[in-house]
Amino acid sequence: MELQSLTLSEFKRFSHTFTVDHLTPGLNLFVGPNEAGKSTLVTAIRSAFFERYRSSKLEYLQPWQQGNTAPTVDIRFTHEGKQYRLLKSFMAKKRCVLTIDGTTYEGDDAEQRLESLLGFTYAAKGNSKPAQQGIPGLLWIQQGEAQDIAAPVSHASDRIRSVLESMVGEVSSSSGDQLIQQVENLRNELVTPANRKPRGEYAQALSEKASLTDEIAALKAQITAYESYVDELARLHNDIRADEQEDRQGQLTRQLNEAETKLADVQRQQRELDEQHQQLAQRKQRHSEVIEQLLAHDNDVREQQQRQQVLEEKQATLTAQDTARIKLEEHVQSLKEALKKQRHSLVSARNKERWQSLRQQQAQTKQQISQLENRISTVEKAQKALKALEAKLYKVAIDANAVNQLESAQQQLTHLTIQLNSKAPLLTYRLNEGQRLTLGNTTIEGAGQYRLLDTETLVLPDIGEITLTPGNSDLDSLVDQKQAQEAQVGTLLETLGVTSLEDAKKRLDDYRELERETFHARTRLEAQAPEGLDALKTTHLQLQHEADTLQQQLSAIDTSDFETSDKANPSGNDDTTNQLPVAATDIHTLEQEEASLKTRLDEKNTLLHQAQVALEGTTATVQILQAELERAQQKLASEERVTRQRELSTASVSLKAEITTYEKHLATLQTELKDVNPSLLEQDVQRLNQSLQHFLQAQQDRKNRQIKLETLLENLGAQGLEEQVAHLAPKQAQASQRCEEFKRREAALNLLLGKLQSKRQQLVQQLQAPLLEKINHYLRLLFPEAQLTLNEQLIPQALKRLQGQGESAGDIEQLSFGAREQLGVISRLAYADLLKASGHPTLLILDDALVNADSERLTQMKRILYDASSRHQILIFSCHPAYWNDLGVEARTMASLTPLEEKI
Repeated sequence: MELQSLTLSEFKRFSHTFTVDHLTPGLNLFVGPNEAGKSTLVTAIRSAFFERYRSSKLEYLQPWQQGNTAPTVDIRFTHEGKQYRLLKSFMAKKRCVLTIDGTTYEGDDAEQRLESLLGFTYAAKGNSKPAQQGIPGLLWIQQGEAQDIAAPVSHASDRIRSVLESMVGEVSSSSGDQLIQQVENLRNELVTPANRKPRGEYAQALSEKASLTDEIAALKAQITAYESYVDELARLHNDIRADEQEDRQGQLTRQLNEAETKLADVQRQQRELDEQHQQLAQRKQRHSEVIEQLLAHDNDVREQQQRQQVLEEKQATLTAQDTARIKLEEHVQSLKEALKKQRHSLVSARNKERWQSLRQQQAQTKQQISQLENRISTVEKAQKALKALEAKLYKVAIDANAVNQLESAQQQLTHLTIQLNSKAPLLTYRLNEGQRLTLGNTTIEGAGQYRLLDTETLVLPDIGEITLTPGNSDLDSLVDQKQAQEAQVGTLLETLGVTSLEDAKKRLDDYRELERETFHARTRLEAQAPEGLDALKTTHLQLQHEADTLQQQLSAIDTSDFETSDKANPSGNDDTTNQLPVAATDIHTLEQEEASLKTRLDEKNTLLHQAQVALEGTTATVQILQAELERAQQKLASEERVTRQRELSTASVSLKAEITTYEKHLATLQTELKDVNPSLLEQDVQRLNQSLQHFLQAQQDRKNRQIKLETLLENLGAQGLEEQVAHLAPKQAQASQRCEEFKRREAALNLLLGKLQSKRQQLVQQLQAPLLEKINHYLRLLFPEAQLTLNEQLIPQALKRLQGQGESAGDIEQLSFGAREQLGVISRLAYADLLKASGHPTLLILDDALVNADSERLTQMKRILYDASSRHQILIFSCHPAYWNDLGVEARTMASLTPLEEKI
């Protein structure tokens, strides 16, 4: 199948007629940027074949925002020497015409023949779905879908399989599939299909066998336990008799009593030793306290002497501090009087400086008021001139957009007039002198020309009438357009209030000139008064108020201390600029002197305060020392203290004698306990006590265990365990035999199913061989030493490649996007080769495919496409012209494809 031409009309972005012709049998490359119309051409081909002409769901084929149109596709192609033409219109004019070598088929009959020819089906309702697009859906690759191969192949698998079977003969048998299914069903009755887990009778037999085996094992375990219980009971009897013969309880009890007696004696001696230690410590503590009290009496005498010496030193210091304080008070008073005089001079200088400053401010304010009054006058004049310009501007105002519309409408009217004159017939006449004729509503005479715009009647006196009709079908439309355009021009002239386009342009120029003058006047006004005239007047009032305030402040200043020259010219018109620095210098000097005096006064006040604080502190210290000295003298001279001193001396001698006696007794006790270890005796008691308790507990546990074993053995002996085992053994053997039968049956069915499936796989491989041969033809160019495997639905499944010394295989879906895209293209080429060999029409379309291929892979793919183009027509659409400049064919740009109406 080879396309020869493609013509579109009112189809998506092509609102006018658009044609693509001179298509070659092999490669056809179309390039252009995005939105150039490449995908629209692909959509047109697919819609012409896949969509029913009667469908009402194809609004997306109409030009944008243009309703009531009839998207039309006209395709001319050949197949097996026959010439085909498909003309299909949608929506507003639904029509389908198929012409084959001059024979025409229309409507549903035409679409049925297209289905049969190309191998697809139409949708019963709605738009075409991928599942219905069959062979063309596989070979016509849409943008971004080259990597998807599974679904398109599955939609075309029936036709591909029929082609393969016709090439290799009938190699699959439906009866064979039925046999495999029957064997598989029988096998599935025994085990589950997924994990081969037993089910049904097989599972029931295994469950019964396991139950019997578990029951027998439990009985045998009980028999074994019974025998072990008998042996354990005999051992318990022997252990109890041995304990009674050896009297182990009596031995442990006697040893415990002896250890407890020894421990009690040692603990008594240890308590006595601890009491003696405590008494000795108390005596030593009391002796230390007595010694400290005796030493304290001697310390009191020494402290009294030290207090007397300190008191005398403090009294001398007090006298010196009082003399220094009197001198500081006299100095401070002198500094205060000097500071008072300095401050009076400073106040007078500051008043003078302020008076001069206010006079200067008053002069500056009056100058500003004068300048502002001049500025207000200028602004008022400019504002008046601006209002006059704005009034003129309002009178000549005109809309520039409306003028542009008028000019555009006038140009269109002129263009329509030229078109009308070029297409309307021109009637040239020359009548004899004195002769006249009536043509429509016009009387003609002499010689001239008449443009025939509509059907007119030429009256021939005494002869009859001739009706003249223009032959151009577009003339009526042009006349209507001209009349409409004349009406629009008249409306615009009336709206603008002018009589002609030239009048409108002149008025617009006048308006723009006045607008510029107004702008400049407004700019000058804004420069002179950025905030407006009212703001200037407000500022004038503020300055006047400020001048009045300054005058009030000047009047409030006392000038009695000023010199006569300073008071001159009270109006403030003289220049006081030179006087201010001198006054400022005097004030600065006075301020420095005042600060110096204040600093000196503060320093003296600080020293005076410190001297007073020191004097007060020393006075308080002297008073405290005198009081302490008197109390110490009274304390040392008291009779009670003397008596206490004698008592402490006697107690010291007595306590020393008691300490010696206790130390001797403690030495004797320590000698007696030297070789005795109380902690070992305590451990012996604890050890023997625990041993006795453990023996008694073990003896009781053996007796309890003896009773429990006797009861348990009595119960087990009554159950007849060995008889039960003998009864269950034949049932277990029978269940095991049944399970083996099911197992052998499963193995036989698995073996049979494996052989049947192996045979069927051989037949499938034989069926796939022609297709794999076609695929490998291209695959070797892209992936050397690689092989592609197909599943039973003839869909590419896995790619095997050599790696090092081994082989690796991976699912197609695990490959990169670019690799899957390349395999998708070469697989479609292989399917096309297969279909071509069986006489099926093939056409390949690649819409922006292979955009994810690197340069090396793209080079290989171009070799593959060039090879395939010798057998098939291939249409390639791309927005990357540089990728295909070495494809071997001329690239046709979308811009170079000219609409038919422009060629005419």
